[in-house]
Amino acid sequence: MIHSVYITDSQGEPIIEKHYRGTVHRSELDHFASTRPALPAAILAAAPPAGPPVAISAHSALAHVFRGGLYLVAATREGCKEMCPATVVAFLHGVADLFEDYFGELNEHAIKDNFVTVYEILDEVLDYGFPLTTDPNALKRLIPPPSIFRRVVSSLPTDSLETPPPPSLPNFSSALSRAPWRISDPSPKYAQNEIFVDIIERVSAVILPSGHPLVQGVAGEVVVDCRLSGMPEVTLEFSRGDVLENVGLHRCVRRSKE
Repeated sequence: MIHSVYITDSQGEPIIEKHYRGTVHRSELDHFASTRPALPAAILAAAPPAGPPVAISAHSALAHVFRGGLYLVAATREGCKEMCPATVVAFLHGVADLFEDYFGELNEHAIKDNFVTVYEILDEVLDYGFPLTTDPNALKRLIPPPSIFRRVVSSLPTDSLETPPPPSLPNFSSALSRAPWRISDPSPKYAQNEIFVDIIERVSAVILPSGHPLVQGVAGEVVVDCRLSGMPEVTLEFSRGDVLENVGLHRCVRRSKE
């Protein structure tokens, strides 16, 4: 499980910290900061620092990702073996993508301008230290994205406003969707039901001066832009089944076993 999550600047100075299962001592984060290159954020953004994504200190393991000139750090205490490091790193990337979806960008200014929303998001993405969800469609039903109106209202004294009672929000279990990649409430509606399929192929090769190929490879992907109302199922059939032998499928694809 994850004990603490930190968001630090490019020098390792904490901007936000959130603790779930006790507190990881700040000295552990100082050890992490001492291992980071002391370079300006602009230089680090152009050439992200190399090195393993997990740093081991005296009593903790700190997994981190570097995005938008910031370090997102997840700390676990010594002896915690319930979670794979790759899962923690994937979770941190999901949180970074979530911030970009909410704020339009991910940098130090976006975090500082939206402290309240950041803490609300960190409250929901982990359940007692275990990753719960980083699905923006589910979280936006619980945590509205920041807006100018919300910032103005939150900056005014509470006794100067007669605020109506907050609208009832769905509980977290009802906010989760069986299809988190697609907005389900309200269900999307389009004036014209259509679907676009692009097949992209890439050929890469290293050719010797003699004209003979040294290294060659072919890669491709099928990009689908679906503009169908509701939650329909689309069936695709291939005349040659062997074309799907070495592929990575989006989680919305249900491959038939026949």
